[in-house]
Amino acid sequence: MDKLITILVFQYPHEAYVIKSRLETEGIYVLLKDELTIQNYNFISNAVGGIKLQVKESDRNAVLRIIKEAGLNVEKEQVIPRYLLWLEKRRTAVLWILYVLGFLSLLLLVVFVITAMPDKKERLAMKEKEERMLKAEMLEYDYLPKIDSLLNRDPQEGIRYSQLLLEENYPENTELLDRVAYGYSLIDSFRQASDYYLKSLEHQPSVSSEHLAAIAYCEVQLQNFDLAIFHLLKAVSMSNYYKYDLAEVYELKGDIKNAFMYYTGYIQYIEGKYDDSAHDVEFQKLKLKVMDMGFKINK
Repeated sequence: MDKLITILVFQYPHEAYVIKSRLETEGIYVLLKDELTIQNYNFISNAVGGIKLQVKESDRNAVLRIIKEAGLNVEKEQVIPRYLLWLEKRRTAVLWILYVLGFLSLLLLVVFVITAMPDKKERLAMKEKEERMLKAEMLEYDYLPKIDSLLNRDPQEGIRYSQLLLEENYPENTELLDRVAYGYSLIDSFRQASDYYLKSLEHQPSVSSEHLAAIAYCEVQLQNFDLAIFHLLKAVSMSNYYKYDLAEVYELKGDIKNAFMYYTGYIQYIEGKYDDSAHDVEFQKLKLKVMDMGFKINK
């Protein structure tokens, strides 16, 4: 049986079909090696050495003659370039290298996807963060507006609803604690109101003068003037605005001297802050009151 030899090499199948058809009309057996592989994967044509037109070794001279008669003028050394001969001899090795490279690329992709995915601990942390954000949004846009509406219509119902949310969903939430405190102040339950303001203050990231003033207001209603003064002194250290409230508590307590001092400080603060204070009727009445208070102290 004659050995098959490669006469010509083509990059694409259609280039080989013309010569193959011409040779077969002359009764010559022709085999297009790697034809199907390159038909399906033409991008690896160079890698596998192209499509090899092979004939029987005994037909070699006849084939070369027919090819020359066809006008191809193929010289012997031009029939198969050396690099294609090199690829042909190492065809299996080249294919294996391509397969291995493809497998390694796929493996690297899988490893990248796996390492990029968060682990169980990270997924749990992300889920908890999403749940906290959802709860915060529900509180801000659903629960708090509903509570504010209830407090205006029925303070006791607003208090109950706020306490329910504190127990079940939002323990120690300062916005809910403040609303419970405000609700109690609306129904004149100032002891409970003060206690809830204090609870809210404990869970604030920093002490606020507004909370201190609210606690002081509740203590004044309970006639606990010293405790009210204690909280207002802290508030005044943060803002001079609360000097008026502090002066009022001292006046209620009967301490005219301290009342006069803080009223005077408040007046100076307002005149320094607002240019139009001289046109405020109530402010001018306060100045007259404080002047009269000063006369009485100096008698």
